[in-house]
Amino acid sequence: MINLKKLTWIILIFLLAAQFTGSAVAGYECNNLVTIYPDSMEWQYIEVISGQESCEFKNKTDDLHGDKDGFVSAWELLNYDRYYRDTIRDALKAEMDVRIDNSTKGITVENIDALIPVEALGPVDTQTSFTNTFCVIYGFNDDLLINGSTIWLQGEPDSFLNVEFPDNTQIISCEGIDNVSIHENLLSGRFNDSIEENVVWVDVLISYYVNMTSDITDQVDNTDNGSNMSLHNSSSTQSPFLGSVWILLILLFMVFFIKKIN
Repeated sequence: MINLKKLTWIILIFLLAAQFTGSAVAGYECNNLVTIYPDSMEWQYIEVISGQESCEFKNKTDDLHGDKDGFVSAWELLNYDRYYRDTIRDALKAEMDVRIDNSTKGITVENIDALIPVEALGPVDTQTSFTNTFCVIYGFNDDLLINGSTIWLQGEPDSFLNVEFPDNTQIISCEGIDNVSIHENLLSGRFNDSIEENVVWVDVLISYYVNMTSDITDQVDNTDNGSNMSLHNSSSTQSPFLGSVWILLILLFMVFFIKKIN
C-alpha cells in the first residue's frame, strides 16, 4: 500500500507534468493570408490561440468588454468583435498598411469583418483552443495593380505571411521576409523578427511584373472565390515533441522517487 508521503510525491510530480506539458502546447500564432485580385485585395488576419493565452484572451474580453464576472458570454464577444473592427478601421485611417508603388492613392478600405468562434466562450480560467479571423477587403482603382511594380505590406514581426497574386503575375523579389518561398505568383514566409525593442510592425516590399500578353482582368468576376492556400504552422509555437520529452523525464523522476521512498 502506498503511504501518505509516497502519494504526496506522486501528486506533486503529476502536477509538474501537467504544468510543463500544458506550457509546451500553449501559445499564440498570427498568420496573414493575402489574396490579391486585379481590382481588390483580401487580407485575412488569423490568430491561433491556445493554452494560457486563451485564458488571457478571455480575461481581457470579460474585463474590457463584459461584466467582469469571470465568464465570457456571447454578448461580450459581440462587444469585442465590434471594438476590434473599429480599432482596425481607425488604424487604417491613420496609416494604411498597403501601398502600391509606395503610394496609398487609389486604395480604399471596402469592408472589415470578424469571426470569433464559440470556443472563446466560457469560464475565463478554462484553457481552450480557438482561431480568430479578421478580414479586410481593399479596393484598387482601375489598372492600379497592373500599372504598378511593387506592393508594400506592414505586419506583425515573425508572423506567417502567404501572398497570392493574380494569374499571369510574376513575383520578382521581396524584402523583409524570412524563410521566403516564391513560386511564380505565390509567396510564403514570415515577416522579419525584429531584434529591436518596442517594434510593433515590420515592412515587406514585394516587386512583381504583370504579363500584359494575357488578360488578367478576367479574374475580376471571381473575387469571391477566396484563396486556396493553406495556413502553415498555425497550431502552436512549440513542437509537440517537447511535451513528450517532458513526460518521459517526469516519469523517470517518478520511478526514482518511488524507489527512494521505498
